[in-house]
Amino acid sequence: MSGGPIVLSLSTKIKKNKDLVEAEFEDELVMMSIEKGSYLGLDSIGTRIWQLLEKPQEVVAICDQLQEEYEVEEAQCQQDVLKLLEDMAEQKVILLVD
Repeated sequence: MSGGPIVLSLSTKIKKNKDLVEAEFEDELVMMSIEKGSYLGLDSIGTRIWQLLEKPQEVVAICDQLQEEYEVEEAQCQQDVLKLLEDMAEQKVILLVD
């Protein structure tokens, strides 16, 4: 049923899937999909990305904010964020906004 991997771009607008149960442990976040019976753990950077998704945003806005907060080169930040968000989209942790 899957049409292959989800590919995002910097201009893709995304939002949180609100149908998840989440819990924070120190600087990490664990989320569980009741519907799918799967879970995802995020490190401190992944948790920060999740926090930035309190409102729907374009991927580039998330990258821009992370570059302000962390010492990371633009290309590396964009590559890493896109990969994480694509994984999250495939697990339906985040949703694409039309």
